[in-house]
Amino acid sequence: SAMNAQILMLMQFDSKGEIDFLNLVENYKNLIHNCMTLGAQESKINILYNLGEEFYKRGIYDEAVSYFEQAFVLTDKSSIKYLRRLYHFTEACLDGKLLNKQSILEKIEIGTKLSKKQCPIYFNLYKLLALKCKKNQSQYYQFLAEVVVPQLIATNNASFFEQYGKILYNHYVEKKEYEKAIEVDQSFKLMSQVLV
Repeated sequence: SAMNAQILMLMQFDSKGEIDFLNLVENYKNLIHNCMTLGAQESKINILYNLGEEFYKRGIYDEAVSYFEQAFVLTDKSSIKYLRRLYHFTEACLDGKLLNKQSILEKIEIGTKLSKKQCPIYFNLYKLLALKCKKNQSQYYQFLAEVVVPQLIATNNASFFEQYGKILYNHYVEKKEYEKAIEVDQSFKLMSQVLV
């Protein structure tokens, strides 16, 4: 449909400047309004989530949380989309320090329980998020290197690998473990070639 084409175009738009970003947000809001007018609930939820991602990428966590929350509240709790939307809401709350530690850990526990049976990737991402919340740096990076990143590579999950591979890469560079950093970089390049 025309609306899906507009959503896809907005997702691919890479706004560098503030004016571009403001236009992008306005376009997303117009699409949300159109979805409400047309009764296109699933498209509205997807747009809310995508808009949350745009704010999250820019470190505007309070806005990201608002849109992620609107999206996950409207999503069927038994779906993988719910796990993803709850995850990003919780991650944005943690990164933006918008909820207390106990509330974040409660959200992580909900996500962990829901994902245990239906999605191993999210199960491990929630476990990783719990380690980050508890500020357990050594276990966080160990779990990231030994479990999460290999799982993302094995499943060709490029979007999460881009996020978490970058974190691991930067960690290795910071620790002057350059050979490991190069391995992560090579894995990313291989994954990029496979997906092209």
